[in-house]
Amino acid sequence: MRYPSKKGWFSYLFVIGPLLFLLGVAVMAILDREWLALPILALAGVLNVWLWVGTYYEFREHELFVKGGPFRWKIPYDQIKTVQKTRSLVSGPALSLDRIEIIYKMGACLISPVRETEFLEELQKRNPLIRQL
Repeated sequence: MRYPSKKGWFSYLFVIGPLLFLLGVAVMAILDREWLALPILALAGVLNVWLWVGTYYEFREHELFVKGGPFRWKIPYDQIKTVQKTRSLVSGPALSLDRIEIIYKMGACLISPVRETEFLEELQKRNPLIRQL
């Protein structure tokens, strides 16, 4: 079962803004014949788009799989201790400020699934010992 990341206004700002900036710098690089800059700018643009379209959360047999573009986390259900809603600005694979902080044995992870209530119910089914704050 896969849940894409909810996309909030701030994620549009942090995705569209940098893409427009990169486009402007690319135009300037072309006008100045700075060809070496173009692959670097293209790579930065691709990474930005990859984060935008490639952020999701997937329930697997024994773990919650979290993917944010090229970054991946595997969180075993039996290691999750607490989940709580937050609006933290800390970086994480969440494209909205409506976030859930998952605290588990190895650390914490911020996510922002669509259909949040349904997601939390499914997570609780996978590990009934999870505390929801």
